[in-house]
Amino acid sequence: MKLVDTSIKKPVTVTVGAILLILFGFISLFRIPIQLTPNVDLPEISVETIWRGASPLEVEREIIDAQEEELKNLEGLEEMNSESLDGQAYINLMFEIGTDTDDALLRVSNKLEQVKKYPDNVEKPVIKSGGRHEQAIAWIILRSLEGYKGVLKQEYNFIDEHIKPRIERISGVASSNIYGGAGEGAADHC
Repeated sequence: MKLVDTSIKKPVTVTVGAILLILFGFISLFRIPIQLTPNVDLPEISVETIWRGASPLEVEREIIDAQEEELKNLEGLEEMNSESLDGQAYINLMFEIGTDTDDALLRVSNKLEQVKKYPDNVEKPVIKSGGRHEQAIAWIILRSLEGYKGVLKQEYNFIDEHIKPRIERISGVASSNIYGGAGEGAADHC
């Protein structure tokens, strides 16, 4: 009751207090960063198909259209983007949050098997989790030291046959690529 009595006897103090409270509320509203929803990346899978010597129009007509026709009905698919280049077709698939990537990879692979016919000389589609434009998280660079007298091709083959598969089996690794080789050294990128 004392608070009510004091508030009635000193209206200027109460008004100033209310104005300060509202002022600090507005300042905090615009100054304090509020993130209502966290940044969440959608599970992403990319499909790359190589058809050497084909124009982008041929790639789109013969490969992308056929693949999109099969992939468009995938369960949980949120968005599908495609890109056709000289001799290359890329399809990027984004799935709902919470989609199991391994299950989605299997479903994508099964749908691509249902594509009726590919043109001659088309390589088998390569399916990768993580999307096409993923940036490398780690680079492992192997170089020869001065005075190296070994056979670089043997080291490259060893990396390709033994190290690369082991890196790809690590949970969370989307892909692993080897760049370099004869004369440059071999680098493994994951």
